[in-house]
Amino acid sequence: MRIILFIFLFLLTFSLALSQFSFQHEKDIKKEYTELYDPALNKLDNMKKLVEYWDGMTIQNGLKINTREHVDLAHNIIAQRFYHGYARYNIRNNWLAFLAGTFIWSDFSGIVIPDDILKYNEALCNQQAIVFGELVKKRGYKVRKVMLKGHFCKEVFYNNSWHFYDADMEPDFSQETPRPGIEDLVSNKNLLYNAYKDKANKALINRIFGKYKTGEINSFPARKMIVFDYVTKALSDWLWVLFLGLAVYFRNVPSRR
Repeated sequence: MRIILFIFLFLLTFSLALSQFSFQHEKDIKKEYTELYDPALNKLDNMKKLVEYWDGMTIQNGLKINTREHVDLAHNIIAQRFYHGYARYNIRNNWLAFLAGTFIWSDFSGIVIPDDILKYNEALCNQQAIVFGELVKKRGYKVRKVMLKGHFCKEVFYNNSWHFYDADMEPDFSQETPRPGIEDLVSNKNLLYNAYKDKANKALINRIFGKYKTGEINSFPARKMIVFDYVTKALSDWLWVLFLGLAVYFRNVPSRR
């Protein structure tokens, strides 16, 4: 009886592992978009392609590194790459995280590995901020997370100061020179009201920006969760080997009467 159980578990985990090895880009679940999202950028489904695209657009537009224009371009690419939604692992691409998110805590299925987030077209504020932060760090920028009330953004350091970026809600700071940082925004709410006027009302803006906290420079904002994601992905890939070994072991152990 036990050998039958282990054979069943082996076949189940092996089939799930096969589906994970072919982790494909997820299709859009929305048909209409009210954001800057551009489906043509779906091809940017890993960090390598994203960096290459940013570099190519930088050369094409004659931009210099360590400038507002260069970072603004990276931000706009991320804003166009995703629409607002929650990128979660499913049973095909990380079945352990999926089960943990289903039965233990929903955030366990939320994705924080940048390459895996880029397999989706939807992403929450923290997921878009993660990809944006890892992108600009590739070209030597210092970044830090900005934690707000129910919202998550990034600041990038250039021209000797910090500058605020929100790829999820997509505020418009094009009229502000220089681009403000979070300290400038909370001390002058008119900057916020103007930038977010088409995104949120004043009451919501006041609630979101009532308090803020910045993180460590260049630290990954979800260090524990990324370890969880990598571990569950590895186990989802290779747990079938353990069940195979156990099946062989119990097959060869003589039964006791």
